[in-house]
Amino acid sequence: MLPGKGGRGKAPARSPKGPSGGPSGGRAMLLPATSFPVPEGDPFSHPGRRTSVALVSGFHRQFVARLEGLLDQLAARKEVRTAVLGVASGDGGFRWIGARGETVPGGDAMTPETPWFIASITKLFIAATVLRLVEDGALTLEDRLVDLLPPSVTGGLHVLGGVDRTDQITVEHLLAHASGLPDYIEDFPPRSPRGVRRSEMRSSGMSPSEMSPSEMSPSEMSPSGTAGDGGGPGAAPPGLPDRRSLVEILLAEGDRDWTLDDTVQRVRERLRPHFPPQDLSGRRVRVRYSDTNFHLLMALVAAREGQPFHQVLEERVLVPLKLDGTWVSGHPRPGIPETPVAALWAGDERVEFPRFFRSIADLNATAGDLLRFLMALEQGGLFRDPGSWRRMQARWNRFSQPTDRAALRQPSWPIEYGLGIMRFQLPRFLTPLRPVPTVVGHTGSTGTWLFHCPALDLYLVGGLSQITAGPLPFRFVPKVLRAAQESGIRNPPGA
Repeated sequence: MLPGKGGRGKAPARSPKGPSGGPSGGRAMLLPATSFPVPEGDPFSHPGRRTSVALVSGFHRQFVARLEGLLDQLAARKEVRTAVLGVASGDGGFRWIGARGETVPGGDAMTPETPWFIASITKLFIAATVLRLVEDGALTLEDRLVDLLPPSVTGGLHVLGGVDRTDQITVEHLLAHASGLPDYIEDFPPRSPRGVRRSEMRSSGMSPSEMSPSEMSPSEMSPSGTAGDGGGPGAAPPGLPDRRSLVEILLAEGDRDWTLDDTVQRVRERLRPHFPPQDLSGRRVRVRYSDTNFHLLMALVAAREGQPFHQVLEERVLVPLKLDGTWVSGHPRPGIPETPVAALWAGDERVEFPRFFRSIADLNATAGDLLRFLMALEQGGLFRDPGSWRRMQARWNRFSQPTDRAALRQPSWPIEYGLGIMRFQLPRFLTPLRPVPTVVGHTGSTGTWLFHCPALDLYLVGGLSQITAGPLPFRFVPKVLRAAQESGIRNPPGA
């Protein structure tokens, strides 16, 4: 999920280099494992939340040096203003988190404890919450969307070829990105109005750009009666439909509140489904990434539990795992001070979008909390039924390579998707001599990632707070894995 423009800030001057070669604001504390008491059973619950501590043995020091170098490389990239990188072993014997840059321009130095906007890593949290409700019998993956949300939400939501297929969409379709619903944030409105074929428009002698305001739906009109979403750079001229994505509108026009009704209206009236809801038992399941799926999941969780999604998330996930550095944007946790979040950037401009982020319930978190979360998710610290974690990965469906503009910003081939979780491995033909092991987890559009590498039993986390850096994790994470292999970290027994 992406931000829009709130306040502008010039890019800060590059910080002078510190002793490690990175910006002097960066920090990564290292201590021998024997000098720091680690509570039994939870290697991340350090007194005072000293999450910057790395547990390092002599065997791992070469790896730490490589991680420092990789983090410095990230921080040196032109578009990167802040960078966080963390790695931990599944047995708790090794943990390192480093940070570079300034929290805000001219402000405090980034530390490993600084929270940052995690973007679509939030989808892992949403999926975990849904699976917890499935464990409790409050939901099933086979439940239909139309049975969970009112007709005002579901009516006419998925109309393709004149057929409304919304009643075919289940909870599992949403989790797997197999619904075919368009992405309300990234997708662009088509040139022809919904439900009208281009051939029909040609036969009538009218092109899509010649539609009059009276032939447009209300959501295609600005408050002034002209087409668009209120004007701003890139907006359509008066009388023409606004064909910008919501991302473009937000970046041009700034912060705004956003509701489920807004999402539904945009999907229903402005966008078009990509394909029918898929046969999930079929040999090939078509998937396409869509933020709409997970907005609907949050809505049905809230409807089923009778309370806002952020409260359900706190009760089901954040509180049980003691993730005190994690909260839904705009919803501070009771009794826990809200720590300033690292600034978000769009190229060289700082962007702020608190109202929108509050509306769509994306999370802020620390690197340490994210490592703890994924470890608990996999090792049985969250789910009561081990089958829940296996169910998230029971079937992987590979994204295709669509060529439309929106798809260029979304996960695609060779990434695979399960239920709220990604699997990524570089194809063998790209790394014929040194294959890179597979990772599972999730990334976010602001250059964020949270992965587990089963072959090495390593957990990897990172964030760049840069909305132009969405694809970067898929290039950078293999470098971290290769550094681990070259530093002597080998497959654990039974991996």
